[in-house]
Amino acid sequence: MRNFLCFKETEFDLSGTKGEPLPYALVYGENGSGKTNLMMAQRFLRASLDTMPTVWMGTSHIGGGMTEVPEGITMKNLFSDYMRVGSSEPMTVEFVLRIKGKDATYRMVVTKDGLTEEELVYVLNGRRSVLFSITEGTRKVGEIFSADLEKEMLIELEKYWGPSSFLSMIYRQYRSTVPSYVRNNMSPEILEVINEVINIRSYFSVNRDHSANPIDNPKSGQMPLEMEPYMDALGEAMRDFFCGLYSDIVDVRYVKRRDQRYIDYELVFDKRVEGEVITLPYYRESTGTQKLVDEFLQIMSCVHGDTVLVDEMDSGIHDVLMSGIFDRVRDSMRGQLIATTLNTMLLQNSDPKCTFILDIDGEGYRHIRSVKSITTTQKCNNNTKRYLEGDLGGIPILGYVDLAEISDRLFERLGQ
Repeated sequence: MRNFLCFKETEFDLSGTKGEPLPYALVYGENGSGKTNLMMAQRFLRASLDTMPTVWMGTSHIGGGMTEVPEGITMKNLFSDYMRVGSSEPMTVEFVLRIKGKDATYRMVVTKDGLTEEELVYVLNGRRSVLFSITEGTRKVGEIFSADLEKEMLIELEKYWGPSSFLSMIYRQYRSTVPSYVRNNMSPEILEVINEVINIRSYFSVNRDHSANPIDNPKSGQMPLEMEPYMDALGEAMRDFFCGLYSDIVDVRYVKRRDQRYIDYELVFDKRVEGEVITLPYYRESTGTQKLVDEFLQIMSCVHGDTVLVDEMDSGIHDVLMSGIFDRVRDSMRGQLIATTLNTMLLQNSDPKCTFILDIDGEGYRHIRSVKSITTTQKCNNNTKRYLEGDLGGIPILGYVDLAEISDRLFERLGQ
């Protein structure tokens, strides 16, 4: 990343042996070091897929019909939201996705006027190829579309590229046409890239978008009647999860209120309290338990096989509980977990090559390195102790602060 949020230039390498992705990555660093900003790269990538106008099925159009509605998010908006403060230089973000043992490299260069460069390199017909490479003066698109669809996509490219990414145009076709048309008119390789991007899940503890369905908002909301089987499956899974973690939780379930078309739902916990079982709505539960409800699907997705990013994974959750959950996730997951954390207990059993320190030097430059690359470490080494003693970096260094003097001066002025 270059000129992205607080980073002038940085690389976060999550590859392990022979280029395969690390199973997990824990990111440590002092408050304000940029841990959340590092994770926001995924949100930027996902948002860039939505830079084409929203579409609806219905009108006569190749592949099933689309009607454009007013333009929403654009690459100009994203540059404004994600550019490094004080920089007037272009913002560059490059992602490497491991798909079926091969690397897909997607690169974007953005300015205040929108995209100036966009390139996707992956395999095509068994060989590593440029699927598309676009700049303000050149257009190169590989054989990723049928002849008819290619004509349409090139028209859209000339009309929309800059404010919209070309990958977002492809994604619009992907989500707005019938599956058989997509399969017949797009190469499997471009579909693999699209699926990989949209299947990366993330959870941010602040500014989280809530959707009125139990998959995106498992606490409460309203959903169509036909989604009830999803809610029932989710409720049963959460019951098994929370009853296994907490000795005082007897059941976890949804309370439902139906009308002709919709269900209003609310998550409740049946708990043992002072010798009796009482029912508590989710909002009466502890902050930590509510955080685990929000993170539950991310945990399950990671175990299932998806790539999952969780910011402030341990916020509000007891260190011992979070350490136990992480041990179980690590032993079961078939996907990849990338998380920021301040829980130093996790350092005891985490692999040094999967544990990263985001450090800030005296000039304010940020560096992210794995514990393994910082220092030689053995199983007998106590990396928690090393971290807390400052040997690995990434911890606060407190200067002198006279709280009594500051307090006296403050209240003297307030009194005046």
